[in-house]
Amino acid sequence: MPVVEELLIALILDKRLVAKIDQESAILILEQQSADSSQYESLNKWASNIESLLQSSISILS
Repeated sequence: MPVVEELLIALILDKRLVAKIDQESAILILEQQSADSSQYESLNKWASNIESLLQSSISILS
């Protein structure tokens, strides 16, 4: 299990993040509870950047 996925699971279980993980599609589904969506947008951008870094790392190591 990727480190990022483990971190997200921990955040969800600790109720620090309201989201679901779609493992089949490999996406994080964020559920907004407040009017301040900037936190969720930042997390989405962060997750995308981590995914890009992971794919780049796999390409280099292959």
